[in-house]
Amino acid sequence: MDANLDIPELRGKRNLRVNEASVYLGLGRTIIYELIASGRLESLKIGGARRIPVAAIEKFLAAQDGSGTAA
Repeated sequence: MDANLDIPELRGKRNLRVNEASVYLGLGRTIIYELIASGRLESLKIGGARRIPVAAIEKFLAAQDGSGTAA
């Protein structure tokens, strides 16, 4: 499953910026950073840049139990 196919600007990317992940998930940047800090959303630190693998977003979405919280 390639989660980013729905948004043309993200097509083909393997790692998203926090802003891009925010748009894709429909969440604010602060929430994205909270998910990263809590370990619920995996991310990479590359130099000074934070990147979120598309696979991590797919994993996060799959873990949702339908109530808006991670299972």
